[in-house]
Amino acid sequence: RPLNTNSAPIFEKFKIITIIYSFSSLIQLSILCIQSLCLQLLDKLRMAKGYMYILECSNGAFYTGSTKNLTRRLQQHQNGEGANFTQKHLPVRLIYFEVFSRIDLAFYREKQVQGWSRRKKIALISGRLNELNRLSKNYSQYGIP
Repeated sequence: RPLNTNSAPIFEKFKIITIIYSFSSLIQLSILCIQSLCLQLLDKLRMAKGYMYILECSNGAFYTGSTKNLTRRLQQHQNGEGANFTQKHLPVRLIYFEVFSRIDLAFYREKQVQGWSRRKKIALISGRLNELNRLSKNYSQYGIP
């Protein structure tokens, strides 16, 4: 006789309900964690006095800058009112930023990152911080990484 799915034992139904409840609890916990992280980030952004940022231009090139107001500066870049380089390669897309308590620290970091190779910037953007030191090596001395 064919299996009737509606006549599954109560135990099986209970297991399914328990699994669904567990997933639902996990999702709720994840949402709370995300909300907490967002609030922490907002607090940090409210106290920010400077930003270092990296844009990806339409030609794939990176542009590194610093500003006191990231939202306004991004709008300026998009409107063609930013740096000469980004004006020629619109549209641009924000792909990375760091928050600083002082604009001079953001400017210092901008100058540091501007001197980096594309590979090193990609490692920073991707969060592969453990590769930054290796990518700092002199190519003529150590070869291409």
